[in-house]
Amino acid sequence: MSNFNYTPYTYYMKTLFRLLKYIFPFKKHLLGASGCMLIYSACTVAMPWMMKQLIDALPDKEPDKINLILLATFGIAFILGLSRYGQAITLNFIGNRVIFNLRSQIFNHLLGLSISFHKEKKKGEIISRITNDTLILQNFLSEEILSIIKNPFIVLGSISVLFYIHWKLTLLTLILAPLTVFVIIRFGARMRRIAFSAQQKMAQLLGITTEILHNIMTVKTFVKEDYEKERFAFKNQDYFKFSFKGIKLLSLSCPVVEFLGTMGILIVCGYGAHQVIEGSLTVGKLVAFLFYIGVISTPIKSLTNANLLIQQAISAGNHIFEILDVEEEKERDNPIKIEEGRIEIENLSFSYRKKAVLSNINMEIAFGETVAIIGPSGAGKSTLINLILGFYHPDTGRILIDGQDIKECSLLSLRQSIGVVPQEVALFSGTVAENIAYGAPWLSCDEIEKAAVSSGADRFISELSDGYQTEVGEHGARLSGGQRQRIAIARAIIIKPKILILDEATSHVDQESEKIIRESITRVMRNQTTIIIAHRLSSILSCDRIVVIDRGEIAEIGTHSELMKKNGVYKRLYESG
Repeated sequence: MSNFNYTPYTYYMKTLFRLLKYIFPFKKHLLGASGCMLIYSACTVAMPWMMKQLIDALPDKEPDKINLILLATFGIAFILGLSRYGQAITLNFIGNRVIFNLRSQIFNHLLGLSISFHKEKKKGEIISRITNDTLILQNFLSEEILSIIKNPFIVLGSISVLFYIHWKLTLLTLILAPLTVFVIIRFGARMRRIAFSAQQKMAQLLGITTEILHNIMTVKTFVKEDYEKERFAFKNQDYFKFSFKGIKLLSLSCPVVEFLGTMGILIVCGYGAHQVIEGSLTVGKLVAFLFYIGVISTPIKSLTNANLLIQQAISAGNHIFEILDVEEEKERDNPIKIEEGRIEIENLSFSYRKKAVLSNINMEIAFGETVAIIGPSGAGKSTLINLILGFYHPDTGRILIDGQDIKECSLLSLRQSIGVVPQEVALFSGTVAENIAYGAPWLSCDEIEKAAVSSGADRFISELSDGYQTEVGEHGARLSGGQRQRIAIARAIIIKPKILILDEATSHVDQESEKIIRESITRVMRNQTTIIIAHRLSSILSCDRIVVIDRGEIAEIGTHSELMKKNGVYKRLYESG
């Protein structure tokens, strides 16, 4: 399903009907819009007939009759405008509300997807699904669906009147029409492929834009502005190429359809003129007939534009359903009950993308114990933490907390019992207090301040312009690395976790900040199980035990002094650090 060229027609229809299901809850609005559309269609069909009546009444030279026809025509025109407004406002409400619901569903679903999904998908592509693709669907549901529903009524009504006026002339018109329809279908197939490719290119463009702006400091540090400009320009040109292909095709399709329509009208006019001369057709009926052809041709011509938007909507729908069809993390009803935070890992092995990351891991962490996990980069330290948090599931073996297999327990309750200070601190736009209380927004100001005191964050918060109400900026840009780390520690301990995990908590700070953070960590580690991942081995010398992981396996376990005596991996890492 990566390319629309090979996707069956039934799959398009399935996607289209799946999109239409989002409209079904708005039955009352649809009923009102349908009523307006029926009235609009009837008035549209009636207008040429009134022209016929007016022209045929001219030879009678009866002003009252003509005035009555004009008054009736004015009334029909007024009702036509009113019904058009009613259908437009109702369908736009439905379209916008459907997109509101769909956008919320996508976002909520994204939050329920696994960490592996978010690591594999580019952020820009995901953003494109929520913004660009939903905007395409909004245009379709608010505007084009109106044409799809009302145009058949107008066409069928007009054709019925045409048969009533002159059946031979109508048959001639219907013989010429299939050629135009065939051209529209051929253009539509080509447009579908171009629309799909253009949407893919837009997603890639958003992806690279997000990536570059997110890493703007790195770009400027390595003076790679020109390189990134070229990379962006390449993707931008790629999108332009496919987008302009669609524009060229659309620009070509309109005059081609119009030319075919004009040729058809000329043929009909020629035959109709002879029928007037022979007396089998009045001038008013011929004029009305031509008006009705115009009424019919407008919906047919609009199919050229509508077809492109329909194909774009189907492509956008497929993009969205690709996300919605990804299975969310399986949540279990059984909440985990952590009283101590004792961790047991039994015969655990884990592979990522068929590559072995951890093999035969066996270890226990007792209640209140502080254990450091160290090892070379890529050894599997962070992966082990992700397994404890339930972000991934082991291929074999199991992880137990207080004797409970976490695989059988609620992920929500598991993660609510574990406080994490990540290597890359993620702060949100908002105040210092909001970031500290992110995991427990119901807590009071006193409790927020207590957590800040315990983490050592109060030292710098008191010096900020607005204290705890100071805005931290996007990603915490207004704070230093050490300040962000101390807020992260406060955020982790404010939920009073039974297990505290510190993942490289001092890796991006200077020695002075590291000293403050280490003092904070020492205070908060009391009376809870703590796991520390560290590159700077000086920060883990006082840990109860040190676990050394090398090439996905446990190489050594012991205290600092015990491991130094072994003259193994730990001693080599310590002396090289």
